[in-house]
Amino acid sequence: MTATDTKAELLARLAELDEREAERQRLNAAQAAWADERSRIRSALEPIEEAERAAIAVLRLDAEADAAEARARELDAQADTEATALAAATVHVERIADRLDSLRTRANEAARQAEQATSDGADDAAVAARQLAGALITQADALAPGMSTAQRVQAAHRERLDTLRDAAEAQRDLAEQRAWQALVDPFEQTHPAVPTINGLLGPVECWRSAAAAYRKVSRSSFVPDDDAIAAMADRHGRVLGYADAATAWRATYHVAEPVTRSRRLRRLIPAH
Repeated sequence: MTATDTKAELLARLAELDEREAERQRLNAAQAAWADERSRIRSALEPIEEAERAAIAVLRLDAEADAAEARARELDAQADTEATALAAATVHVERIADRLDSLRTRANEAARQAEQATSDGADDAAVAARQLAGALITQADALAPGMSTAQRVQAAHRERLDTLRDAAEAQRDLAEQRAWQALVDPFEQTHPAVPTINGLLGPVECWRSAAAAYRKVSRSSFVPDDDAIAAMADRHGRVLGYADAATAWRATYHVAEPVTRSRRLRRLIPAH
């Protein structure tokens, strides 16, 4: 500004600055609104993304359970084959044992006859009986290595069968563990603040109690029959403090269902 500026020029300049200030304030307000909107969007996205993460985790756990089940079936098939081989090996051992018993029995009888013939003075008969006993013992001795080999084969098949059965059982346990993780984990992660029901147990403890009851009534099956569901629901009902066990069962599922994508859970949910 100079001393020669006219009033009109000064007012025009002031108006221009006022307009810029108004524009700055509008921009600040818009930026604040944008920040608020971003915050609201982020807040709205959080539960969606959390549910997606829970769903992905459940799908992963389901896939691990499916893989463990498939592996258990493979091991069961191998165990069946091994059981057949063990049965054949056992029959082979029994046949050799029967043959050995027969040879030794006959050898003992021939030796007894040789002694009797010697006592009777029948030297020729005694010699023949001793020769027969010797021949039978030779045959038995020849079978002994085969018996040892057959027993080793039998023991190897039995050990292999036990190993396969243990491995199959471990895979079934793993499948059940992963399936129950798919059931419990999303509920535990998504509903950490759900209040205690009837002042008894918290929601996670209720789920774990139901899981324990389920394992008792259905060892490795993910689709229990009606009696198994009823037994589990009854246990769950007592834990939750509901008079009606089925109501408790459905009520808890109703809370967890939106965040649990487990196929097994959906198959277990009673109609409601």
